[in-house]
Amino acid sequence: MRFTLLLILTILFASPACLAQTKMVKMKTINESYTGNSKRKLAHGQGEAKGIDHYQGKFKAGWPHGEGTYTWTKERKSYKGEWQKGVMHGEGTLTCIDNDSIVKGFWEKGTYIGKYKTPYKVLDRSTKVSDVTVKKYDETVKNVRLYLKEDENFVNNPIFNIIVKEGGYQNAKNYRDFVELENVTYPLTVLVKSGSEFVNVTLYQEFMWQVTMHITNIKGLNQ
Repeated sequence: MRFTLLLILTILFASPACLAQTKMVKMKTINESYTGNSKRKLAHGQGEAKGIDHYQGKFKAGWPHGEGTYTWTKERKSYKGEWQKGVMHGEGTLTCIDNDSIVKGFWEKGTYIGKYKTPYKVLDRSTKVSDVTVKKYDETVKNVRLYLKEDENFVNNPIFNIIVKEGGYQNAKNYRDFVELENVTYPLTVLVKSGSEFVNVTLYQEFMWQVTMHITNIKGLNQ
């Protein structure tokens, strides 16, 4: 009788701890039930988890990790894309069911960073172009300023041959220190040439950009 009573008490008091240990998903909003692959008693690989919300996709060590779709039941929205340890991280699409709004692009640790993973990308440059400096200044102006630097000195009244490969601009104005492309349509991909030297760059985000082409003629300066 005493043994039976002790066994019952052990089961009653130990059950919550045991149940907590058997949770295969570490994310509390989806850890009520899980169906899928596992490793070391944790969701790992392809699976489906349910709770307050719902997730179907890849898991790693109990967390949504990799490609997957998460649906927020109360907020009536869903995200389909890349995950990293339970947060949106990488490329994906966020859809709000009530108003049919769709946001596509990239997330970093749960925060939306824009339509593109990086704000700009230098695609190519000629041999004597030792560096390309790209800086953004103003979010309200959609212009691009092109500067030329030779052997660490800025060139006055620079002359560029500009070939547009994607996007566009309305006008190019020459100033003492730079050439300014006005009212740019982004993303902008341009081949900027100065003599025989060139740089090929893509600007994704709508900003006032400053692009500086560094040309090194003196041997040893770019080392």
